[in-house]
Amino acid sequence: PELQLTLDDATRSLRASLVPDAQVSRIDPFWVRDRLADAGFSAMKVRTDGVKSLLAHYNAGKAVSELEIADCVDAALQVVVSPSALEARLTIAPPQGGRAATKAEVLEQLSLKGIHEGVLVDEINRAIADGQARELVIARGREAIVGDDGVLECLLPEIRARVPNVRACGRTDYRDLGDIQMVHAGDALMRRHPPTPGTPGINVLGRPIAPKGGKDARFAAKLPGVRVADDDPDLLVAAIEGQPLQVKGGMMVEPVFTVETVNMATGNIRYDGAVRVRGDVKAGMSIHASGDIEIGGVVEPATLESGGSIVVKSGVLGSIGQKDSNSHYVRCAGSFSAIYAQQARIEAGDSIFIDDLAMKCELTAANHIRLGHSRRGQVIGGVLRATLSIHARTLGAPNR
Repeated sequence: PELQLTLDDATRSLRASLVPDAQVSRIDPFWVRDRLADAGFSAMKVRTDGVKSLLAHYNAGKAVSELEIADCVDAALQVVVSPSALEARLTIAPPQGGRAATKAEVLEQLSLKGIHEGVLVDEINRAIADGQARELVIARGREAIVGDDGVLECLLPEIRARVPNVRACGRTDYRDLGDIQMVHAGDALMRRHPPTPGTPGINVLGRPIAPKGGKDARFAAKLPGVRVADDDPDLLVAAIEGQPLQVKGGMMVEPVFTVETVNMATGNIRYDGAVRVRGDVKAGMSIHASGDIEIGGVVEPATLESGGSIVVKSGVLGSIGQKDSNSHYVRCAGSFSAIYAQQARIEAGDSIFIDDLAMKCELTAANHIRLGHSRRGQVIGGVLRATLSIHARTLGAPNR
C-alpha cells in the first residue's frame, strides 16, 4: 500500500492517509517507520496512539484519512541557577523535526535570570554545536577565599619546646641538646601576625560573597617571664633574664640558676626554673629543677631530676651494684644527652642520647635510645628500654 503523508504547516503535525491493498493484508510499526524515513520525516516525534490507530484501521481493512501520526517539536532549553548562585547549568533537549536551539535563546535566558558574571561562552557554543546538553555549566561565579589564620612567629633562631618529640618512624637523628639558651629582659621573642580577612567572591548574579576571615592567634595569658611590648601589642619580649621555652600560645622565660660546682659547700639545689652547673656534681648531691639542667662536667653518683631536658657535657657515674644504688638516679621529662654513662639509672620522658659509651646502665626512654654520633656508641652490659627504637653502633665488648 502507498502511505500518503502531508505536513500541516499550521499545526506542525504530520497527517497520514492510507487505502487498504488487497495484496498486503497487514502492516506493522516497522513498516510505518520505514515509510516515514523514506519521506524524510524520521526526525519528527511520532504519536504512538496515532500509529496504533493507523495500524488497527488498515489491518481491519478500513481506509485511513488525514490521521495525525507525528509532530514537529522544537528544541527545549532550560537554565537553572544553583542554590548557592555560584553556577548556572544548561539543559537542551534536542529538536524532533523542529527548530534547533540558538545561542541567542541561551543568552536571552541568562539575561532573564539576571546571570551576567562568569558566563562561559565557549561552553555555550559547544552546546549549540552539539544540539543538546545535560546540566552543562555555562556560568561560574568566584567563591570567596577564606583568610589565612593568624600565626605566632618565633623570632629566635633556635628554641627548645617543652614538649616530647615523638617520631614513630624510629629513625630519629642524634640530637645534641646544646647549651641553655639565654635571653635578656627586653629581647624580642615572638611576633603575632593577625589573620587576613580573606578575598571576596561574586556569584553568577553579580552579587558579592563576603569572605570568612582566618582564625585569630593570641598570646596565652599569664606566660611567665615575658610581657607584651609597650609600643607594639603584637610583640612578645622577655621580662627577665633566663631561658626561653616555646609553649602553647607563646613563649615563656625561665630564670636560670648558675653555679660553679654542686658539692657540700653549695648544698643540694631545688629551683623553679633552669639550672646550669659549670663544673661537676659531686657524689651524694641532688638537683631538682622545674626547667632544664645543664652540667658542664661530670655527674658523680648523685640525683638529677628535671621538668625539662638534661644535658651533661661529660659523663654520668652511677651506683648500680652498690649498697646505695636506689638513692641515685637521673630523671627528666624531656630528653637526656651525655658523652658517656657508667652504672647509671637514667629515665627520660622523650629520648636518651649517649655519644660514646653506656656501661652497666639502666636506660629507660619513652621514645628512643641512641648511642653513637661522633664516637663509639657502645653498650656494655645493663638494661635498655624504649617504646619506639634502640640504636647502638656496638653491643657488648669484643674481649668478653
